[in-house]
Amino acid sequence: MRSARASQGILDAKGRKTLSAVNFYCFIPALTFTKLATAVDLHNIRQWWFLPVNVLLGISLGMLLGWLFTLVAKPLFPAKLRRHVMCAVALGTHILTSAPPCSRSACTLCAPQHVDGRVPCQAT
Repeated sequence: MRSARASQGILDAKGRKTLSAVNFYCFIPALTFTKLATAVDLHNIRQWWFLPVNVLLGISLGMLLGWLFTLVAKPLFPAKLRRHVMCAVALGTHILTSAPPCSRSACTLCAPQHVDGRVPCQAT
């Protein structure tokens, strides 16, 4: 099914592909950044210190496990795929080990905030 713009001759296939790429690489990150920039302040950064530390530790552990896996399983895949296998194991390990705990103490990370800035599970 063709879009209305394609049937009117406004954008051809190459133009739609280029417009889609501009949207993906420029507009979506800009919108994400502008929404995050208004929500993050110095207090939140100090409160969320463990998130970047968790990412670095998780990926480092995953890279170590991936490297060990490539040493053990050398005959299973060609040498040019070793880096890809290491990265796949590293990111897979990171995804499995990086779920943040959601408890009463970590409530600000898991629960939405009210308009006045209070978190619903905080004592008033």
